[in-house]
Amino acid sequence: MKKGLGLIMLLIVVTFSLKASHIVGGDLTVKWIGPTKNDFQIQLRVFRSCSPGSASMNTSFDVRVYDKVTNVLVNTITITNPVINANLPFGDACFTPTGLCVDEGIFTQNVTIADNPNGYYLSAQVCCRNASITNITSPSSAGMTFYCEIPDPGNTATLNNSNPDMGPYPMDAYLCVNLSKNFNFSVTDVDGDSLYYSLSEPLNDVPTGAGPYNPVTWSAGYSLANIVGGTPPMSINPLTGVMTASPTVIGTFVFAVKVEEFRNGVKIGETRRDAQYESLNCTTDAPPNFLNNLSNGDTLKIPFESSFCESLVFQDPDVGDTVFIDVSSNIYGLGAYTPNLTPVSTNPNMYEYFYDYGTNSVIIPANQYDTTENAYWNLGTVATGFCWQPTDCELIGQTFDFKVNSFSLGCAGRAEDSVSFFVSVVPPEDTLRVIPNVFTPNGDGLNEVYKIDGIYNRCNDNITVEIYNRWGIKIYESNDPLFEWNGKNKSGNKVPEGTYFIIIKGIYASEPIVLEKRTVTLLR
Repeated sequence: MKKGLGLIMLLIVVTFSLKASHIVGGDLTVKWIGPTKNDFQIQLRVFRSCSPGSASMNTSFDVRVYDKVTNVLVNTITITNPVINANLPFGDACFTPTGLCVDEGIFTQNVTIADNPNGYYLSAQVCCRNASITNITSPSSAGMTFYCEIPDPGNTATLNNSNPDMGPYPMDAYLCVNLSKNFNFSVTDVDGDSLYYSLSEPLNDVPTGAGPYNPVTWSAGYSLANIVGGTPPMSINPLTGVMTASPTVIGTFVFAVKVEEFRNGVKIGETRRDAQYESLNCTTDAPPNFLNNLSNGDTLKIPFESSFCESLVFQDPDVGDTVFIDVSSNIYGLGAYTPNLTPVSTNPNMYEYFYDYGTNSVIIPANQYDTTENAYWNLGTVATGFCWQPTDCELIGQTFDFKVNSFSLGCAGRAEDSVSFFVSVVPPEDTLRVIPNVFTPNGDGLNEVYKIDGIYNRCNDNITVEIYNRWGIKIYESNDPLFEWNGKNKSGNKVPEGTYFIIIKGIYASEPIVLEKRTVTLLR
């Protein structure tokens, strides 16, 4: 189960007794290994700078176990013979930082921990931090304490419990100047307990080794609420462990992530990771480009009752990038939909997307869907589209928000572009034309009826039509804007050739009409 990165202050203490400015972070955890309830393994994970001039990785550490309530030292455990993972890689296919070099040392020791209703905390200490650290004062005199807490091994409610594992050193353990960068600090808890993540102040060391441990002293302008500067400030999602940071200066920053462990609503343990990250001038991909001829704030006009379709296309400058797309608009709840396309070729299936009112197009393979990002993706170019035929009269004149977003992943940060525009439903274009004054209902299929020539608006148009013969007798009437007079009277009999008088009043194609005693000539 994915859990939060949290660190509480209850269990075991490990103490480093030498100058160690080469250490750039670490964490301490306890795992139940059995077979008895008192059989555990202590793991101390230490990260060392392997840049030229750094001291070697320590070969042993003392881990001290304290009573969580009384702070009495219960045991000192010396851990030796670490497993070393040297020169860990940084970056990804898009950006590889230079000048960063970290070794990971994993120290483990199997131990027996006695029952104790008070529970325990463990800690490991080292002095001192790197002198180049930006966000704390006197870093070369500040120590480092790795810390975790465990419950009473004899408590049946927490029997055989293990701390959540903080995991290996991440490849993206660096910050980018003037770029909001996300980090996934989520961890795994083998017991399925609920985890709660929070940022915490890094802990200093203390000469006596026992807690409570004082936090580091922040430099001017920095604090737990503003760890690395920038906007938004460094934060962590308490449920998912996803962190965000946006520094504005090159520097070296320390922070700590604490993971608290809960079972049945009761906190039973915690662990924390102390970390040191560099902020760099990262080189990342340019964001995808929106190919449609629409900009932020533009209005896309859709005629009422017309069937309108438009493709939305993003293209990344790097054709090998994976590009995602998603759209959001309330028109999808009003009848708009994403059309199904017919392949223009097979093996593989390729699909053509027409955009800019059909004047341009791209041909790409079928999109794929990423359940993590909740978005469709493609390589280099990604497209989607929508169709809408607004038929509800209440939609005329309304304007709706529409946002289309695209991003490419895999680089430091997230290369992203989005366009927000509006969709407006407009009435039919005014196409009222001059009504012909001659018609010939003789069955030849030409000019058979007398009618208003144009496109009307059924939501607005309302007319009355009256037709009189030369003696003033009304022979035809209608309230239908789409009326057609075929040269017959109200009884359905053909009227003779001649001139007739027309009165039309009302609205047609949203245009007022007043035609009084207009004449039309009927020829057969």
